Amino acid sequence: MYNTAEETIPYAWETARLDGQQSGFLCDLESLHELLPEDISLLVLPPLCGATQEQLGAIRSLHERGINLLAFENVDGLEDIFGVEVAEESIVVNNISINTNLSNNPLQEIENLTEYTEHPLSKARYRANGADVLLQGEAPVLLLNQTQNGKTALFNIPPTVVRRDSFYERVAYGRNSISKLMNRAVAIMQRELGNPNVMTTAGKIIVFQAQNGERHIIVEEDAFPNEPSAIAPLVTIHLPEISKKKISCDKPFDVVSSDGDVIKIRLQLDVHECVIITIANE
Repeated sequence: MYNTAEETIPYAWETARLDGQQSGFLCDLESLHELLPEDISLLVLPPLCGATQEQLGAIRSLHERGINLLAFENVDGLEDIFGVEVAEESIVVNNISINTNLSNNPLQEIENLTEYTEHPLSKARYRANGADVLLQGEAPVLLLNQTQNGKTALFNIPPTVVRRDSFYERVAYGRNSISKLMNRAVAIMQRELGNPNVMTTAGKIIVFQAQNGERHIIVEEDAFPNEPSAIAPLVTIHLPEISKKKISCDKPFDVVSSDGDVIKIRLQLDVHECVIITIANE
């Protein structure tokens, strides 16, 4: 039995973390109305089958206030803001590739990746109705829509089932059993829609703001379940008027570049080591 609705959110969270993006937080659908635009830039949604009108209204309201949306499989009731419409019948998707005919496709960096799947849950529910098709197959696989309030994206099939049919022939575990194409596409879309203000080229990060206004960035060498090794991450920070004098760290660091609201710093981390970067509230 596969419950793609249950696994989508932790899968998206893990792909973002492995991509060097900051860690998000979990919120149940009943509490969406409590979120504020200054708290988040991207809302990652599970399949919305069974969502109430109140919950759909809260999602729509958040997008109207500038929050981008990333959804999976089912967006019934929100088709207009995702630029899709329900097809007459679900379409089986086997062959997946990047739409290279779309000049501004944010997936261009992985345009050489393709995929084939025979999983029974690889079925597309929607067709494009204004949205751009980023990943294509027998039906649109990934769609991106520009609205007057921001951007929305929809994975028309569950990404966690692509290549999962390989389970019948081999032993595999976790993300390594899922398509590299889908792993990269999910990570890139979160970067594209979330516009993270902190990124790292190696290791994993946690970012938060304290009550006194100081911002803290935890960078850790965390390769699990792979073998740990020393890393030299390049951490990029996007903040208004950021400068070296505002930055302190419990370990030495080098400023690689500083240009307006963007600063890049280099760290050296040993196995299982972490550092805490503090940005003063001045």
